[in-house]
Amino acid sequence: MTTHTSAAPRLNVRCRLAVGLLVSITGGCHMSSPGESASESAHRIPDFSRYTPADWQQFDPDGRPGKGYLVRFSTPDGSTRCSILNGLSASCVGNIVGMPNSAPDYSRDRDTFAGNDSGSCPGVLHDTSDTQNPQYAFRKNGGGCPPFAETKTLGAGQKLVKYQITCAVGDDGLTACVNTATNHGFVLRQTGSWTF
Repeated sequence: MTTHTSAAPRLNVRCRLAVGLLVSITGGCHMSSPGESASESAHRIPDFSRYTPADWQQFDPDGRPGKGYLVRFSTPDGSTRCSILNGLSASCVGNIVGMPNSAPDYSRDRDTFAGNDSGSCPGVLHDTSDTQNPQYAFRKNGGGCPPFAETKTLGAGQKLVKYQITCAVGDDGLTACVNTATNHGFVLRQTGSWTF
């Protein structure tokens, strides 16, 4: 006599486990939208697909569209300038909103990086001190920064995509950049800025 066991109960358990895992993963990485309030989206990675693409070639600081070694934009209020270098890393300098109090001071011998040619502005930069896992880090200082009036503005609700770097500007002072190959980046906002 042959006994048959039903695969349905095992499949049902596996489906419930898979759904539970998916819910827990997506719950930890909430994507925010351009119109979402700051209180609703603290420590959430923006949903870059909701931003309107801008032509990165129009943001070449030397006025040579198509070359694109360095792409720069300023935030709508003109207080922060961000740079995309070779489409491989991003940085922002200026009035970095929500900078953590724990951010170390700027060090000229360690933190000179493309995009920070304005001197010792506070910023968020690509930190390669751990060559196995380069990420982003904040740096602060006591000095001020010049206004970035010469840099083209990326409007709220827009994004720049240059190779593996995507940067977006949202409402309420949001600026965010991510390296899509490494999934490292930063989010700058009034309610608190952070790196990932």
